[in-house]
Amino acid sequence: MLAELVRAHLITETVPGRFGCHELLCTNGSELARTQEMAQELATARRRMLDHYLHSAHAADSVLMPSRDRVRLRPHTADVTVQRFTEQVGAADWLDTHRSVLLAAIDQDAWHGSGEHSWQLATLLELYLGRSGRRQEQLGAQTSAAGAAQRLGDLRGLRRLPCQPAPALRRGP
Repeated sequence: MLAELVRAHLITETVPGRFGCHELLCTNGSELARTQEMAQELATARRRMLDHYLHSAHAADSVLMPSRDRVRLRPHTADVTVQRFTEQVGAADWLDTHRSVLLAAIDQDAWHGSGEHSWQLATLLELYLGRSGRRQEQLGAQTSAAGAAQRLGDLRGLRRLPCQPAPALRRGP
């Protein structure tokens, strides 16, 4: 299907296995997604995407740091393909390649989703980002995720994240 879209010039393959599309096509897709009929399909697709990245990041983290205590995940939804790793180099390369998407997924779920994927991804990426010298990205991810966990009252998420957002300022006496 992707090859057909490339031939029709609806998407481009920016690097092998990675695709993008023109801004007008993204805008049109966003408008279609706002219709009532598409809302449920969009939510289901977003859940599958988040499950893919969460479970794949979990698999990468498991190979990179096998003895680490990590969060227990719920089973992923049907039709989700999880990336598997047999060696540390492949796991690290996958995290490097998908880092920006993983960080965007944390923010996306923190602001527009359940928030559960957000704090779990932030927890899984904590050591990877810290060890690769990306402390600002690490702090940003943890702050977004902690804010989502706090808004949702998700105690499990709040316990797992070292970064807690500052309490809201109160007005008046």
